[in-house]
Amino acid sequence: MRGDVRCKRVVTQWLVLLCTLAFTAGRSPAPAAADDGATTAPIAAPAPELPEKQQGALWVFDRIVLRGPWGEQPGEIGKVMWDADASPEDTIMVIRGPRDLTVTPDGRLCLTDTYNHRVQCFGPDGMLQWVVGRKGLERGEFWGPVARAVIGPSGDVYASQFPPERPEDAEARARWERADREAWRRGVMRLTPAGRLVFSTYDSATDDATFLTETGDNPPWVRKGFWVDRRGRIYQFMRSREECGMARFDSDGRLKRTWPMPTDLTAYELLLAPGDVFMAVKHTREAVPAGDGRWRHPILIRRWNSDGEALPPIKVEVTGVCEEWYASIPRPDAKGRMVIGHTDVLLRPHGAGDPGNLITTLLLVSPEGEVLGQQGYRELLAQAPGFAAQAPGDGFGSRVDSSGHLYFSLLFEDEYQIARFRLRE
Repeated sequence: MRGDVRCKRVVTQWLVLLCTLAFTAGRSPAPAAADDGATTAPIAAPAPELPEKQQGALWVFDRIVLRGPWGEQPGEIGKVMWDADASPEDTIMVIRGPRDLTVTPDGRLCLTDTYNHRVQCFGPDGMLQWVVGRKGLERGEFWGPVARAVIGPSGDVYASQFPPERPEDAEARARWERADREAWRRGVMRLTPAGRLVFSTYDSATDDATFLTETGDNPPWVRKGFWVDRRGRIYQFMRSREECGMARFDSDGRLKRTWPMPTDLTAYELLLAPGDVFMAVKHTREAVPAGDGRWRHPILIRRWNSDGEALPPIKVEVTGVCEEWYASIPRPDAKGRMVIGHTDVLLRPHGAGDPGNLITTLLLVSPEGEVLGQQGYRELLAQAPGFAAQAPGDGFGSRVDSSGHLYFSLLFEDEYQIARFRLRE
C-alpha cells in the first residue's frame, strides 16, 4: 500500500510539472488579455521570428498557434480550479484546461474544450471554424466533460466524454441514474461540424451478444480510449472486470469485431500509429546499473495490427541518472518516428516525487528503435515567450503532428495558449 501511495504522489507531482514545470515565486505579470473582438474568436498570434536559443536543438520555437481568453463564448476556453496535491494536508490549486488536442494534416486544431462540454476547431491561422456540442442530455449533447475528440477523414468529429459526478441531491441523483442507463452516452459519438449526431458506437454494440458478454450489460465509459483510422473505422478500448479488449467499428458505426488485449494495458498508454498499428509503452520499471552512478532504462514498445495480432516489439534503451523512471509516447508522426518522453524521478527521503527534481528528456526515435536525437524538456519550453509567467496548471501536455512538430498547452491567469515547436530536419 505504501508503494501505491508513493506512486500516486509521484504521478500527481509529475502531472503538475509536465504542464507548468515550475511554480515560480514572484512571477512576472501574465500576457495581456485578448482585445475586445476576441470573445467570439481567439487572436491569431504568430510570434515574431526568434533566434534559435539552442544550437543543435531538435525542436525550436515556431509560434503561438492559438491564443484565447478563458470563458464560455465561442472561441473562448473553459477551465476549472483543481487541487493537484493528493495529500489532505496540502492544497495546490491549479488551473485545469482542455484535456486533449489533435492536429490534422492540414494544420487545423481540434481542441477538446473539456469543461465547456464541447469541441472547437481552429484553422491554421488560429481562427475559429466551428463549435460542436454543449452541456445537456439530448442526443449529440455532452452530459459529462469532453474527454477526447478527433476529426475523421470525412471531416466529421468523433468525441467521447468523462462520466459526470454523481450528485448528492436525491432528485438530481434520480435524473442522473435515468440518464446513466442510456448506453449511447458512454460510447464514441460521431457528429457533423453542424452538430448533428450521426451515431454512437453503443447504438449498435449493445445489441451484440458477444460485446455484452465481454463488457457486461452496462458497457463502460470510453473516456479517452478510442482512435479513428484513415478509413473512418473506430477502435474502442474496453476494460471490464479483470479483462481488457478492443472493439472495431466500421465507418457507419456498426460493430465489426472484438479481440482481447493484455490485462496490464490502460487506454492512456495506447496510441494508433501510421499503418493502423497500435503501440503501447511497457513500463518495465527495471533499472540496470551502468556505472558512474548512472542507470540503464529499458523501454519496451509493444505493437499490434488492426486485427489484434501481436507484432514484434520495439526496444529502446536510455541511460538515466536515477533508478526510478518512467516513459510515455504522445504519438508517432507520419514517418513512424516516435517522440518519447523519458523522466528520471529523484525521490525525497519519505518517498514522494519532487517536481523540481524530475529530469525529463524528449527523444526522437526511429520506427526501428534508434534514438535519432534528444532535447531537455525544460530547455525546450523555455524558448516560448512568457513561459516563466505561466500560472500553475494542468493541460494536455505535449502533442505531435504528422510532421513531427510539437504542440504544448500554456496556461496563464487570464488566457490560454498553444505553442508549436518546429522539428529541425
